Amino acid sequence: MVLLGGASACDVWWQVTSSATIDTTASLNGNLLALTSITLNSGASVSGRTLARNGQVALNNNVVTACPVGAIPPINGAP
Repeated sequence: MVLLGGASACDVWWQVTSSATIDTTASLNGNLLALTSITLNSGASVSGRTLARNGQVALNNNVVTACPVGAIPPINGAP
């Protein structure tokens, strides 16, 4: 994904209905919400956040550039 026109990774939200894996050396822009768990394989990077509801977020030699505090998703489509 390429962010254009001043878009910020902190404004992008991905929702997964089970578990998610970001593969080796892959890069994710945005915030990842998973119902179960999230695994970042060795060398994967995230510009945003990784949030797992019922399981763990497993990191292995990763770079995570977090969003500033206060960046939250809209609720029920409201801005």
